[in-house]
Amino acid sequence: MPTSTGDPYVPQPVHRTIRIPRSTPQYDDSGHSLSSSPIPPEISTKSNNSHQIGTTTKWSTRKKVTVGVIIAAVCIVIIVVIIVAVLLTRRSSTTTTASTTASTTVTYVWWSFDNVTTDSYGVYDGQFVNGATYSPNSGTIPYLGQGRALSVTAAQNQSFQVSTSFLSLASTSFTIEAWIYPMTVTGDNGIMGQCQCTSCSNQCFYFLIRSSKLYVGFTLNDISGLTTMTVNTWYHIAFVYNSVTQQQILYLNGVQDNIKSNSAAYQGTNGTFIIGSATYFPSTTFLNGYIDNVKIQTRAKSATEVLTAASLIAYYSFDLPSPTNDNGPNGLTGSSTNAA
Repeated sequence: MPTSTGDPYVPQPVHRTIRIPRSTPQYDDSGHSLSSSPIPPEISTKSNNSHQIGTTTKWSTRKKVTVGVIIAAVCIVIIVVIIVAVLLTRRSSTTTTASTTASTTVTYVWWSFDNVTTDSYGVYDGQFVNGATYSPNSGTIPYLGQGRALSVTAAQNQSFQVSTSFLSLASTSFTIEAWIYPMTVTGDNGIMGQCQCTSCSNQCFYFLIRSSKLYVGFTLNDISGLTTMTVNTWYHIAFVYNSVTQQQILYLNGVQDNIKSNSAAYQGTNGTFIIGSATYFPSTTFLNGYIDNVKIQTRAKSATEVLTAASLIAYYSFDLPSPTNDNGPNGLTGSSTNAA
């Protein structure tokens, strides 16, 4: 519409406020509410010729990127942790299986020296060296009961050597026991041993009498007995290495003579097992006397088992099919006469 001044009319935006009346609840004849509509807020609309366009700020974009990077990093860390855990579990399982397998396979060796140089289990047979022989008959050595013993003379470098299969004691528990009758206890007197490298740690095993006491070691990993020994006396000697507890234990006549903890395992994987001498860096020493009933097992015997071997003379169960067999440590098998 033209103005009174004659200026042309310019349309202006119309601002209107639309109000929606509140709804009034409806009631039936009994006074119950039939329906009720929510009361909407006041709606204000503006009409103009412009259109609203959405905008995105730089901060919003950076925030999204940062959140995405953080989420990706967390996912990667979780995946890596899972993979490492699985690998460690498999490695632990493999190690456990290997240890279990090794512990269930036990090697038994027994040299009785009853006029034979063979292993009673038929695997680790040996031979005399430099004129070693058997002891006199049992009448002059009461302990023997029956049979003989290995007789060695140090001055002639006499010994008994395993001439067949390699006897492996590496990286495992083992027990070595024997009866000995030393005629010399001063200085070094080798009883038995096995050596791969005289100057390498844990690669030489030696069992000897040193200055009247038992002495055992793996090269730079040794244990010495505490009891003083005398000549011309029978002794039961035993050495136990426990790979689980990493302990070296010495026994004399069935009683613990000394113990050493934190001891690494023997690592010798080569070398002849010798009885009657031992190589202790830098030299080899020999025994004067008798050695009998040398037994080796690749397991750690308990203190009770060692005491039984040292103190039990014989055990006869009289059970079939071998009623006269000695089930004790010395194999003193008997015979029956006029038995039913």
